[in-house]
This record gives sequence, structure tokens and C-alpha cells, in this order.
Amino acid sequence: MKTLQIAKFFGIPVKLHYSFAFIFLYIAYISYTYKLTFDNAIFLSAIILTMFVCVVLHEYGHALVALKFGIKTEDIILSPIGGVARLYRNPEKPKEEFLIAIAGPLVNVAIALLLFLTLWIIGQSDIGLESLNDLQYFKISDFLGPLIYINVILFLFNLAPAFPMDGGRILRALLSIKMDRLKATKIASIIGRVLAVVFIILGLYTSNYIWAFIGVFIFTMARVEYQQLVMSKLMKETVATDLVRRSFTKIYHSDDYGRVIEIYKRGVEKNFLVFDQDDFILGSIPELFIKKTIKEKDLMMPVVSRMSQQVTTISNFTMLDEIIKTLKQGIAIVGVTERDVLIGVIDRNIVMDFMKMRT
Repeated sequence: MKTLQIAKFFGIPVKLHYSFAFIFLYIAYISYTYKLTFDNAIFLSAIILTMFVCVVLHEYGHALVALKFGIKTEDIILSPIGGVARLYRNPEKPKEEFLIAIAGPLVNVAIALLLFLTLWIIGQSDIGLESLNDLQYFKISDFLGPLIYINVILFLFNLAPAFPMDGGRILRALLSIKMDRLKATKIASIIGRVLAVVFIILGLYTSNYIWAFIGVFIFTMARVEYQQLVMSKLMKETVATDLVRRSFTKIYHSDDYGRVIEIYKRGVEKNFLVFDQDDFILGSIPELFIKKTIKEKDLMMPVVSRMSQQVTTISNFTMLDEIIKTLKQGIAIVGVTERDVLIGVIDRNIVMDFMKMRT
């Protein structure tokens, strides 16, 4: 992810996503469309950039409360559609998730109240939204007034019960009190997608396409959030025994590729282990090698002349996340052992099919 670090507070970097540059194009577009004077264009820029300061404070609300629960934040990233505090891990206890999620919107409430109190003290608390051309850069209420409205909108918008907004996490935290986290996430995800469809329809009907864009974003992220939790649960609960294919074909170093291709075309096994005459594993044949041999039409090629020596075995209690890490190291297939006896194999296709079925 291309970002630029602009600050660091409490050990948490604040970064700008490269797309943040579009904010300045948006300001230029608004200034041109409404024929703003140079002073009012600068004034509008100051309001918008200060709005993002409020967004940063919102995200620090999440990050600092998370830190209270021992959850560190990698960074805070700002983009044209808002900010995100990237926690190293998600809170698992409902109380923790609720407090972390609600902290951000409460920061916006605090900012709005503080700004209103400031205007009340100086006698300018009678605020209203002026047109862009009527903004007066020397009038403090014209600067703080829009920021009050913006923070109220940020508070209300983030409470929408849809991922990735805070409201979706608050809803999941409340549901998790009475049910398991996965079921709570599924319900919150469904509610989020229904709300997203409403945003899309409303945006298209009123020609306010930003709402339609937000709806598409919410719809996508609501599903992603559920899939990520399912994946996390699978990683923690799935072991090699749940995946192992116990019926597999042993390819011997003396075989030729004709035998391998014949078995491959049956469509069940895609990767193979290679054994010597004593049933000791010598290497493996990845699917990529088989496809290359089929293309070259060299069926008589000895297996030993085209095989990978990258091979390993794992115990039947190896967790799914460790299996995936192993397969990402250029290994297409692993042997699974129980008490040092080979009981089956797991390859990339088995893992992918398993994950597709479960997510």
C-alpha cells in the first residue's frame, strides 16, 4: 500500500494514502464550479483539511482505547473517504470491541461540543450553514460552524450498523453477548449489506453518486469482514487431519511422465509425491511440471529428470495456518504423518477447495 507518513503520536504513525491527492482536485473542482474567490477557496481548503484532523482524532480514539486492552495499532491511514486505524489484532471480547468501536464516534461528539462551547463563549453560537460564496474567512463561526456539523455527521454516519463503520462493530459486540462471534458477525454483515443496498438505490435515485459509491463499498466490506472472521476461525480450528487425502498415488522415481499424466487426467490428484524403491520420499511433482510436460508431449520423460526436490512432511496435528505458510514456500504438496508414519497428503488444491467450501 503506497502511503506517506506525515506524523506520529503515541508511537502510532499517521499516513496519507496516495489517493488522498484527489482531495485537492475535489477542492479545485468545487472552487471552479461555485466560482469561489481565492480567499474563499483557501478558506474551504482549511475547513476540509481540518475535517481530516477530526478524522485522525476519531481514529486515535479507537487506537488509544485499544491500547488499554493491550492491542497495538500499526498505523492510521487517511484516504479521501476517511481514515482507518489498523489494529494488529481484532478484539475478541464483546466489551473490548464495543468500547474500542464507540470511542471514535464519541471523540466526534466531544469535538462538536468543544467547538460549540467555544462559539458560545465568544457569543457566536448562532450558527447556520452559509453558502460557499458567503463564507467569511475572518469570521470564526463560519470556520467552526461547518466543523460542528461535520463532526455530528461523522458521529451519526459511523454509527450506521454496517461494516466497516463503527456501528457494525458495535452491533456485533452487542450480538456477541448472546451468541458466538461468527454468528453475530454474519447477522451484522447481512444488516450491513441491506443498508448498503439502500444507500445504492438512494444514491442512484437522487443522482447523489457518492452515496451509491459508499453503498458499494459497504456492501463489499461487509462480506469481507465476515469472510475474514470465518478464515480466522478456520485457521485456529482446522488441523491437517481435517484436510488430509488418505487415498493417494505413489509415484516412483523409475516411473515416466506417461503414468503421471494418466492419473492427472482423471481429475482427482493434481500434485504428487515421488518415492524411491524403499518408499522414502525423494521429491514432488507440482501440477505446473505436469502441464509443461503435456505441452511438450514428452510422455516418456523419466519422473526423476523433472521433479522438485522441495518436499516436506507435517504431523497430523499441524494447524491450517502453518500448512498454508509451508505451501507458500514453493511447495505444492506435503506428506502428512501420524507417529512418523505417512498417512496421506495435502496439496494446494485441497486447501483451496476446503477454504472455498467453508467461506
